[in-house]
Amino acid sequence: MGHAQYYKKLATKSGVSFFLESLRTREPCAFLLCDRAGTIIAPATPSVYTERFGTILDELGITDLDEVLGTDSSTVIGLGTETQLVLFPVGFPRNDRGALAIIHDAVGQYAPSEGDMAFFANVAHLLSSVLEKLGTGEIPLIDTDRPDSFTLDSTFIGKLSEASTLPTALQRILSHLTLSTEIDAVAFARVDDQLKQILPLYQEGFNENIFAHERTQQLLNWEMCKSPEPLSETFRDIEGQPPISLKALALYPVLNGDEVVARMIFGSHKVRTISTRTKGLAESLTQMLGVTMARIHAQQAMEESDVRYRMVFEKSTDALMLLNASHFIECNEASLTLFKVDTREAFCRLHPSDLSPVFQPDGSSSWQKSVSLINQALEQGSMKFYWKHMRTDGTEFDAEVWLTSFSHRGERVIQATVRDISEILHNRKEIEEARDKLEKTNKGLMETLDHTNRLAYEAHQAVTAKNRFLAKIAHELRTPMSGIIGMGELLQDTRLDRTQREYVSTIVNSASSLIDILNDLSDFSSLEEGLFPINPTPFMLRTLLDDISSVMGITAHEKGLEFLTFLDPQIPERLIGDPLRLRQVLLNITGNAIKFTLVGQVALRATLLSERDDCFQLLFSIKDTGVGIPQETVDLLLGAETPAEELPQPFGGTGLGLSITKQLLSRMGAEITVTTAPGKGTDFQFTLDLKMDIGDEEDRFEDIDGKRVIVVDPKRGSRENLAEQLSAFGAQVFVAPSTMVALEKATQVEPGKEPFSLIVVVESREESSTRELLRYLREDRVAKEIPILLVTDPGITMSDRDLDELGVRAQVVKPLKSSTLQQAIRVSLLPKRSHTTQPLKALSKPGEGEPDYSRFNVLVVEDNRINQKVAVRILSRLGIVTKIARTGLEALEILGSGAWHLILMDVELPIMDGIEATVKIRMGECGTHNRNIPIIGMTGYTMDNVLERCIKSGMNGYITKPLRPLDLQKILSTYLK
Repeated sequence: MGHAQYYKKLATKSGVSFFLESLRTREPCAFLLCDRAGTIIAPATPSVYTERFGTILDELGITDLDEVLGTDSSTVIGLGTETQLVLFPVGFPRNDRGALAIIHDAVGQYAPSEGDMAFFANVAHLLSSVLEKLGTGEIPLIDTDRPDSFTLDSTFIGKLSEASTLPTALQRILSHLTLSTEIDAVAFARVDDQLKQILPLYQEGFNENIFAHERTQQLLNWEMCKSPEPLSETFRDIEGQPPISLKALALYPVLNGDEVVARMIFGSHKVRTISTRTKGLAESLTQMLGVTMARIHAQQAMEESDVRYRMVFEKSTDALMLLNASHFIECNEASLTLFKVDTREAFCRLHPSDLSPVFQPDGSSSWQKSVSLINQALEQGSMKFYWKHMRTDGTEFDAEVWLTSFSHRGERVIQATVRDISEILHNRKEIEEARDKLEKTNKGLMETLDHTNRLAYEAHQAVTAKNRFLAKIAHELRTPMSGIIGMGELLQDTRLDRTQREYVSTIVNSASSLIDILNDLSDFSSLEEGLFPINPTPFMLRTLLDDISSVMGITAHEKGLEFLTFLDPQIPERLIGDPLRLRQVLLNITGNAIKFTLVGQVALRATLLSERDDCFQLLFSIKDTGVGIPQETVDLLLGAETPAEELPQPFGGTGLGLSITKQLLSRMGAEITVTTAPGKGTDFQFTLDLKMDIGDEEDRFEDIDGKRVIVVDPKRGSRENLAEQLSAFGAQVFVAPSTMVALEKATQVEPGKEPFSLIVVVESREESSTRELLRYLREDRVAKEIPILLVTDPGITMSDRDLDELGVRAQVVKPLKSSTLQQAIRVSLLPKRSHTTQPLKALSKPGEGEPDYSRFNVLVVEDNRINQKVAVRILSRLGIVTKIARTGLEALEILGSGAWHLILMDVELPIMDGIEATVKIRMGECGTHNRNIPIIGMTGYTMDNVLERCIKSGMNGYITKPLRPLDLQKILSTYLK
């Protein structure tokens, strides 16, 4: 008998053909067993794949498979884009070998995974084991005459290959083994790599729990169970008696490729040695079980994949259908709805051309074109195109179609996805028509926009011309107004009777009001032209508030009002913002508050609302005790341009002040609110977000931190504000409204508490009561040791002699500035031997303690004779030597012939203006000794572009006309030291 015939006999009697045929129904592949010459041994029934295998070998010129087979691994042979041939070596009897050939189609749709390849390898390994043992006689053939023999026949293999679950396969192995061999106990255990232990999943025939016995545990240790080699052991004890009823044990690995996934355990209660024949049978069955496990897992994965595909197929809103070359074979519910077909059976009797008009839009036949596209999809794998479809009711629609080919149940099929795009095309057409209309409209709009831009440009030019005209008029008006105000203030300091002083005061106040109106007009014009940019820069809020207190405090004092300021200590010392605009806003609002407050006080407060990262939200409040404002008037005041005649009395004016303030705050990201009622005062509030300067370092005032302080002031508002400031410094404050309360508190000794460290006495206009309190304090044994700080109104300060007699350490003049108050407290707390009774005053009027400027020379560059007189008179009162230059050129000549300490330079000059003159001075054209001289510009223009030019030219600062004594005094105190 030839080799091929012999192998075919073995394959037939062992059921190999049946086994391979059963695999074919569960995989999208063909399984063939052949010898090395390529002769098919199993399956016994010829098929199309048998012919294809022979054709493939002939095309490749392979006559001996042993030349292309590997030793243990698979050999993959690609055949174009549609087919692959995979060969696994199979051991045959008589030291020969053949191959397990797997042919799978449509690589683009199905490619064997690693799990699939492991499954194929298991099948090849099983076939090798079965054929070798059948050939050596270890497993008897089906025609044996022994009644007790166990045959590995096709029936058993068929049943095993049909098992869909692991328990079913185990039961069938157990029933065959226990009927025909000495094995009467079987167990199946899985290796748990994570827990590193053996988990018995199935056992039958054991009377005891074999896995709990110490000897069994040693044998079934974790590392040994991972070994792919079979193990066997005979149970004996020292005395020759078995420790348990089990007499023999054999273990075989269940493999998935090269990986041990479980163990089959065979035991016998009958014999101590399991025969070689039974071991061979057990090993073969174990290998079959490994193949069965791999097949079951693969089958379950395929079934799960089928379920998922079916769910997607059915629930898709697109029309999905399967078809072959002749008709549809499946469809989803969306397909029936789209094409208006009643049942799936009716749909599956149709061809795609049956659901199409006779001809497509390009004139081609729907039948011929659909057949061509289907064939292309079968060859190329997938394609996409547009198609004109027709429903069963005759209505046509445009569709987008995707065709994708794949292998389904052993057959090449196509999945078609059809999407109705009629509405999309309709919308696209409408969009194109709308786009054409839009282009025409845009063309018209562009023409209109060009015309509008021309009109806007002309309007802007008109506004610019108007604003320049207003600026020029304001500048020209400032020249005579400077003379009126300057001479009027100088006249006020001369000897006048009461009537004359009243007349002069009226003239100065009227001129000042006119200047305010001019300022509002200039500011509003600048806003219209966008000349008020916001320029963030580092600044100190405490210094800004002190500056406002100095300016507005004197104005408030002249009306008999208290001007109070408070700065929240939680606010950083240095912030980043626009101090110039913030100062302008606060001065505007506080000025209005003082203007419309007859009695009481005006309070300016800055408090911290929130903090996030380095950004601080501050609340600014300006509250007064004035006449209040009706709500309808508030709306008018905050309007853009409310004519003065529309404002009710006493709220007249240009109507621009608060409007300018509102616009400035809007540019800084803030919005102003007003809480008011007639007769109950007004509270203006706005919030502002400012960032902390990264160079800021906290400068805590520690001189009075934690110390006890008494504040004596009969005025409630003033008293509470001063107490709040001291509390912000960290002091423990006790307020006293009267002399007796203060004296009683100061002399009272409280157990467990430190004595008072400071008494702050606010002098009232009744000077005698203050002096009486001070004397009482000095005469008391306890109180005389407490330092006293005196706060006085402007014009009623005490002399140094009086302060020494009354025991006052320091004196400070209202309005109170934070920095001045801190300095006064610091002086008051000095030891007595270090104390000098030098009063600390706030900024006061000229003539009240000005420094000596007699050694300084100031050059005034001014072409207007009135302004010359005003400047010279103010400077002369301070003892300053002055000289007049009428042009910039004349100023250069004067500077070149001598040394000067300060220049007041008018910006608008004939021949050579102040800007050009400043540039030449800085370049050294008048001599290097005057190159760095301080230069202060004087201008009637208040627009930013003019002021910016002053700074860029090299000026140290600027002052706006009309010249005021206080403004000049501040300049002199800064640059003449």
